[in-house]
Amino acid sequence: MKLHKHDVGNEGAKPRDDTHPRGHSWKPHHDWRVWIAVLLIVMVLGYVLTDSLAIIPGNEVTQPMPEMAAP
Repeated sequence: MKLHKHDVGNEGAKPRDDTHPRGHSWKPHHDWRVWIAVLLIVMVLGYVLTDSLAIIPGNEVTQPMPEMAAP
């Protein structure tokens, strides 16, 4: 019987111990992608809630625009 190179199997692989836990669980606060997503959401919310960042600082009264003089 001729063996193909795909029929070899895992000659160098170690046997698995199913009683051993498989690594650590995923912790979102340690993942940089979560922090980037949170930052983007905060930036979008800030943009939307401030009406396109058009906050007028202070309580100053704005002067009305002068009317155009009629010819």
